[in-house]
Amino acid sequence: MPDSLDSAFWLFLALGWGFALVTALMSWWRVDHGLAEVRIARLDRDKYAKQVDALKQAADAMPGEWPVIYIGLRKLALGNIATGKSLMQMYLNVVRSHSRYRDIEMVLPEMSLPPELESPEPPRLLHDATDNEREMHQ
Repeated sequence: MPDSLDSAFWLFLALGWGFALVTALMSWWRVDHGLAEVRIARLDRDKYAKQVDALKQAADAMPGEWPVIYIGLRKLALGNIATGKSLMQMYLNVVRSHSRYRDIEMVLPEMSLPPELESPEPPRLLHDATDNEREMHQ
């Protein structure tokens, strides 16, 4: 009988140590996994902080480039309008040349500059605007 108690004691002792080891390993894995997530989050935070700084620097440089950008957009819009009108006129000529009646009248859509680009000089940016003008835009 003492022999069976002795073997049972060692068996339970080994099982206890085994469960303790498995529990410790699982706990360590969870902690290590959590630390990896924290490390990744810190790297992402630093990456996004750099992107925000770059955007702030670009926003500070924007007022100096704004007139050039506005004039370029206005020229592109005027060029698109001229191209569109010439294409519509060519379409009208093709329709007239392929029909029996040469006096076909077509109503072609009007093409004009959007209201934001009507002024030859660029409007002020909201960055430069007063508080009242900002409230009007919102």
